[in-house]
Amino acid sequence: MVYSLQTPVQSLQEAIMTWRVVVLTILLTAPLTPLGSVRAADADAQSEIPSAALPEETNLPPDELREKIRVDGIRKAKELGYRPVILARDEEGTSVCLQGSQVTRVNNTPLFVDGDLVVNAGKTDEIILGAKLARGEFGVVRDGKCTMLPGILGGLRLSFSDESAKGDPESAEGFDRLPEGWPKTSGSLAGEMEVRVRNPNHTSVRVAVRSGGMGNDFVVSPQGVHSTFVPNGRYQIYFQYSYDPKGLYQGDEITLNNRGVEIQSVDSPKGNYRVRKVR
Repeated sequence: MVYSLQTPVQSLQEAIMTWRVVVLTILLTAPLTPLGSVRAADADAQSEIPSAALPEETNLPPDELREKIRVDGIRKAKELGYRPVILARDEEGTSVCLQGSQVTRVNNTPLFVDGDLVVNAGKTDEIILGAKLARGEFGVVRDGKCTMLPGILGGLRLSFSDESAKGDPESAEGFDRLPEGWPKTSGSLAGEMEVRVRNPNHTSVRVAVRSGGMGNDFVVSPQGVHSTFVPNGRYQIYFQYSYDPKGLYQGDEITLNNRGVEIQSVDSPKGNYRVRKVR
């Protein structure tokens, strides 16, 4: 917007009043929402972001994935033309802004405003102005609401065509038993890298993550999402679907190198990940 000054300002007092009107007008053009609106997805109480928690003042334990998400978030915000607001939780469970965040403050109170790109870099799912963001997910603030945008920061997002999208949700008999050939494990895995499986379909899926004879199993309910955390390395991924409980499916091998991964099925022939029936 271009302003033209038609008449000279007559006095210092008039100049001050003119700027007050301009500033007030700008502040009123975009909805302002306290950052205290951020809360954990599994908590009832809202955890306010302290006004004094400036980005450079946050003291968090080292986390390589969080740092990658932070860097990717700043880059994504610049690419899209938004202001980055990168969030994580400290050891006390309080949301804080990470370095590089451009937080709008009025009277030293941090606020969400239109044009913020809010990124969840922490391990805890967050509800941001109505949008549930898992780790690495992000959304833009418009009209006082946060709208989730596609993609995952700090990691890979893989998708594949899945016939379970057409499966019968009632045909789950036998899903409580593992199919023949289901990979055994001699112990569980634990680490910092996230393997997230998102299931947008109306049938359940069981997932096995394996490496070196060890691994983790979990079930993702219809319309659900579930994660497991493992060390860096190469992994084999197996699936069992409730619509075909006796079938054993295997996905492409994945390699985690300081980045997590999200795998999701899509009702479309397009995708960058392959899953095939092996038994």
